[in-house]
Amino acid sequence: MEFTNEMITELKTALKDKNLAPYHKRIQAVYLRTIQTSYKSIMDMLDVSHDTVWRLTKKYQEHVLPQMLEEVVATLI
Repeated sequence: MEFTNEMITELKTALKDKNLAPYHKRIQAVYLRTIQTSYKSIMDMLDVSHDTVWRLTKKYQEHVLPQMLEEVVATLI
């Protein structure tokens, strides 16, 4: 998967945003994948499955961060 520098910067900024704290683990999983961290390493660091990392990364790539978070919030309501 190809990621632009703009996408990586957006994820870094999102990780620093305290309003997005409930989604930090999801954002971190996508960020780590964008910087070529292996699935195994991400799984070990964040205690998530390969499928979760893949799904979040794919969703981010297709919809980018705001839309990804809107979907997560909608499922919580």
